Order: sequence, then structure tokens, then C-alpha cells
Amino acid sequence: HCPVCIKHDWAFDKIKFACRKFLQSVCSRDRPVVLFMDDLQWADSATLELIRNITEDKGIEGILFIGAYRDNEVEDPQLMHFQCEITEIALGNLKLRYTNLMISVLTELDPSETMSLATLVQHKTDGNAFYSIQFLKLLEEKQLLRFSNTTSKWEWDIEGIMSETDVTDNVVELVASKIQRLPQDTRNALVIAACIGHQVETDVLASIVKDCYGNTIQEVITALEFAADEGIIVKRQRIDAYRFAHDRIRQAAYSL
Repeated sequence: HCPVCIKHDWAFDKIKFACRKFLQSVCSRDRPVVLFMDDLQWADSATLELIRNITEDKGIEGILFIGAYRDNEVEDPQLMHFQCEITEIALGNLKLRYTNLMISVLTELDPSETMSLATLVQHKTDGNAFYSIQFLKLLEEKQLLRFSNTTSKWEWDIEGIMSETDVTDNVVELVASKIQRLPQDTRNALVIAACIGHQVETDVLASIVKDCYGNTIQEVITALEFAADEGIIVKRQRIDAYRFAHDRIRQAAYSL
């Protein structure tokens, strides 16, 4: 190793040691801890090594580590294998029955009434839960799915949905098309936020948007509030920051 590499390895070893000691002090069979990490398909080698170092430490008792990742986006499946007790749960797409149940709950209608809509949604989304929700929102925007004040029930236009051509089969493109319909100031803020990360502090984003597009801080805040109202981003409660409601939404914004 070169001196720089040795120094780097030494620093990383200290981080791993500190993490193990911390978990050893707070985890026990009487006080179990659940540690959840999402989107591990994007984890770098250092992060995976840290996880492996923690999960394979027999001195840490009372810890349950849950990791979620998209197996179709992992180049080497061996990277997700650890030398510890593992239970793998594959979460696939929803079957028609459960897609219909979801729509039934959302519309507060009996499942027998929503089956026609569920069948169309299932055909279009293949049961992808996130895509299904986005697809339903798009139908509402286009008035193909609407609440009737006359009947006090949700209604939909089956023929209109079947003939709808302005709907892509790609979830990222679907969300991107929704973002494209937002005001320009909101789009600009979302694209920059997506470049920064899954979460961004309001003052940091406002400063960058101001430098790039000349917007005032208040204009940026208004743009973010509009995006939050549309369900694109979520306002954090304890800190002045926003996060994308879903990593696919951030991916869609980044693609613009």
C-alpha cells in the first residue's frame, strides 16, 4: 500500500471499530435494535464492508439488520451475501387481487365495484405498487378518474382509460412527465435538488437555485411548497429540509 492508502485504511478501521463498539453498547437481547437501510443497490463497497463488519460481529447481540435493494439493479449478487444468519424475502409485484384491494381501500368502494378499474391498472403497471399509485394520480389529473358529487362515489371512464395514449410504460418517464407539467420555477428547483441528493436543506438549495436562475429565496420556498402539495417532495419535520417522496421520483427529476 502507498502511505495514502494505509492512512485511509486506518481511518476506515477506526470507523468500523467505533460503529461496532457503539452497537455493542446499545444492543442486547433485552433491548433489541432494528437497523434498516434502503436502496442498497446503490451502496458503495465501503458501505457494504461496514455492514458486513457489523452483521458478522458475534459480539453484537440483539440486533436485527434489514436491508432492501432491487435485485435487478445489482451487478454482482455476491455483494449482498453475508456470513451470518440471513432470511431473504423477495417482494414482487402485486397480484390482481391485491391491486384491486388497494384500489378498493383508496376509493372506499367494495372490491366488486373496483375490479374493472383494477384490471386496467394491473394490465398497465404489472402490479408495481408505486407505479399503480402514480398511474391512478395521472388518471385523476386527466379526469378519467374523478369523484362524483352526484353519487358521492369515485367513478372512472373505462373506454377513456383504454384509449389513453399519453401514458408511458416506464415509471420514471411517467413521473418525469408529471414533473414537466409543473411550473418552471418548481421544475428548476427539483432538478437541482435531485443532483444534490435524496434530501436537501432548504437554504442550500435556495442558494444554488438563486445562483443558477436568479430566483429569490422566497420564490424557491414557494416552488418547494408547490412540489410538496403535489406529493413530489416531503417537508422534514425537525429540520428545514425536503426529501423526495420516492427514489424513483428523484430519478425522474434527475433525468430532466
